[in-house]
This record gives sequence, C-alpha cells and structure tokens, in this order.
Amino acid sequence: MKRFQFQLTTALDWRKRRMETEQARLDELLLHEAQLHQALQEAAAQRAAAADQLLQARSIDAADLAALETYRRALDSRKRRTQAELVRTGEALARQRQVLIAAMRDYRLMEKLKDRRLEEWRKQLDREMENEATELYLAKLGRKV
Repeated sequence: MKRFQFQLTTALDWRKRRMETEQARLDELLLHEAQLHQALQEAAAQRAAAADQLLQARSIDAADLAALETYRRALDSRKRRTQAELVRTGEALARQRQVLIAAMRDYRLMEKLKDRRLEEWRKQLDREMENEATELYLAKLGRKV
C-alpha cells in the first residue's frame, strides 16, 4: 500500500497561515491598546507634575496660570482623543478575536479531518497486512497437504 498522503495539505497549510496571520493582527492590536493606556497614564502624570511645579513656585503670576490652563486643556483634549481611540481599538479587538476564533476553528477542523483520514488509512493498512498474512499462511498450509 502506498504511504499516507493527505489530499488537502495545501488547504491545511493555508488555514494554518491564516490563523497565524490573524494572531499577529490581534497581537498588534493588543500592543496598540497597551500603548494607548500608557499614553493616558503619562498624560495624567504630566498634568499632575505641571500643577505641582506651579504650586512649588515662590510666586505665581497670571501668565503662569494662563499657561497652566492652556496646557491642561491640551492634555484634556489629548486624553479625550486617546480615550476615543481606546474605544475604537477595543471594538477592533473584539472583532479580531472573533476572526481569530473562526480561523482557529477552521484549522482545527481541517486537522481533525486529516487525523480521521490517517486513522482510516491505518485501518486499511492493517486489514491489508492481515489479509496478506492470512494468504501466506494458507499458501504454506496448502503446500504441506
């Protein structure tokens, strides 16, 4: 009997590459989400540091207060944009997780099919070997008679 060959190896390989690609996309989105969280933390720290710096000054004039307020507004604006981007990234993450789950399911399905075909091939091989052994035994037995 010929050796086992899965007819859908190309499809199995393609599904594996697709699964790996979708995992890489998910990883990129997770990295982007982490960077956005880091940016929010840095903005909060910068805002607190600016206020502390002003409070530690010996004298505060109107220009300093105006500059602090302008800086705070800019930080608040950046924070709102970052939070909005974080929401969009969260939605993209949810979609990408679903895509990855589907790709993983497709790959596992193809792997199970391959495993079933391999098991069928092994059973067929065992039957053929048993039949051949039986024929050899009967042939030997026939010669003795």
